[in-house]
Amino acid sequence: MNSFRLIKNKMNFFSALLLLAILTAGSCKKEYVDKYNIIPGDTVTVLGYNHMLSFAIHEYHPDTVLKAAIKEDSLLVYWPVYKAAPETFSPDISLPEKATVTPASGTAVPFKTGTRFTVKAEDGTTRVFTLKLIYNQAPLQYVNPNTVTLGYPFNIYGQFVADPGMTTVWFERLDGADTVTISSFQRVTATQISFNIPDNITPDLYRIRIRNGWRTEYSNIELDTLQIGYSTLDLPEPPAEITVKRGTEFTVNGTNIRFLRGNKAILIGFKEDGGTQSQVIDVTAHTETSMTFSIPADALLGKMAFLQVFSHTIPGGNYQYWMNDKIIVTE
Repeated sequence: MNSFRLIKNKMNFFSALLLLAILTAGSCKKEYVDKYNIIPGDTVTVLGYNHMLSFAIHEYHPDTVLKAAIKEDSLLVYWPVYKAAPETFSPDISLPEKATVTPASGTAVPFKTGTRFTVKAEDGTTRVFTLKLIYNQAPLQYVNPNTVTLGYPFNIYGQFVADPGMTTVWFERLDGADTVTISSFQRVTATQISFNIPDNITPDLYRIRIRNGWRTEYSNIELDTLQIGYSTLDLPEPPAEITVKRGTEFTVNGTNIRFLRGNKAILIGFKEDGGTQSQVIDVTAHTETSMTFSIPADALLGKMAFLQVFSHTIPGGNYQYWMNDKIIVTE
């Protein structure tokens, strides 16, 4: 009886173990079904390079490539003055990986300052580069004569590019009424520009403006005007003595006084010891044929030998006219 109970108990024990094993197996299977294996995605790199590596110009010479200096957002092209520049060019532009440029490399564009190129990086960012032409030419240094006759030769001396095709001269009237263009020359050298004054130019005072090489400039000296078609301002010796008291005025006759420059003059006289004495006086009025001067209240006394005036048409800008002691200043 006891043996039967023992066997029965063992059977119950093993049955319980089997049931537990079945339940445990079921639970493990469900756990594995509910789990997922997550695989990380791939990383994509987008480039942001929007600069230029190089900017080359093949139009400069068949055997020579001219490269621009890339400084920040500027494309600096140093062009020699002796070489004619093209109207357009097709630059060879090198860029970083996956960058593009508009206009595209090799596209014909105007060869002038201000032409722009936009570089776009792969990430969409852009950068604009601007062309800047720098011509290797020194500033014009030139002087011109002060008076010239219609139809006569005219020479301008200075430092120039010896190319008539790169030279133009303009005569601009001071009153702005007329501009005469000179484009035909007898000679254009490194030191001289020569041509004839047109016969039909209106006699008057003119400024000279010159285009030579890549520069266009006015005369860079104070006496920058040219008298065309008239004679130089002249003040002859008075026919008789002119006695003038301090604080009063006197008048001298002459020709072409319309070209007077400024409102000052200088009286110059001799001292008893042989030296000279001078004083500045005012020009109070002038016409084509006369000038009126004011003598200060504290003016020097005595005979005046010279009268110095200033004019647009006198070489050097001023001239001393011989009065032969005929201007006498008294109390």
